[in-house]
Amino acid sequence: MKNTNLWMIALSLSLTSCLGQQGGSGSDASSGSNPKAYNSALNAESQSAVAASYKLVKLDGSTPIDGSENKILVCTPKFEICTETCIAAYVPTAERWSVFKTDWLSPSGNCVGVAMAYADGNSIPRFKLWVGTYVFTHGVVGYCSVNFNSPDYLGRAYFSFERPVNASAFYQHNLFDLSGTATGTVQLLNFNPPGLYTYHDASISNADITPQLTNFSCIKESEISGAFQ
Repeated sequence: MKNTNLWMIALSLSLTSCLGQQGGSGSDASSGSNPKAYNSALNAESQSAVAASYKLVKLDGSTPIDGSENKILVCTPKFEICTETCIAAYVPTAERWSVFKTDWLSPSGNCVGVAMAYADGNSIPRFKLWVGTYVFTHGVVGYCSVNFNSPDYLGRAYFSFERPVNASAFYQHNLFDLSGTATGTVQLLNFNPPGLYTYHDASISNADITPQLTNFSCIKESEISGAFQ
């Protein structure tokens, strides 16, 4: 009986060690580097090229994934290190989204909601933007009310770091229609993945607009509406 208890304790400590460690900076699993974790689509890079070198399991630490999960564990081959991340980073066919929102914007009382898909490594990620009305419920507390079924912008987008000649470098938001044709760019005032970015749009507000990551950081498209309720 004592030997059985010791074995159970050893197994528990081994699993705790695996679940408790977070990924490092490497992306080449074959060289023994740690799996990468991503907190939102704002900082995600597709890891599909090395996904086969890792063990992809459910959050219980052992059950193989079936593609329905949002968050998964990505583990080194012998389960020395496991990292919790969004399934879309390692399984590009499993599209997942992150939702960002602003508070009240002056002077209009508008707010902005954004949903962006994780990069799949092959195409420009899909992108949705809503200009809504901020509804106060208790004092300064409220929510951003949008027409979820009718985005003000529906297309694709990605962020880039620009280094112009004889000018200061800056981050840029590159916008495309659904077919991938460029529709415009927005220069960013601040870019701080995975949580927020800032830009200015005088047609919406005379204040800077800063969409910030909500609790909906890795969800299916059908679940986006829950971020606005």
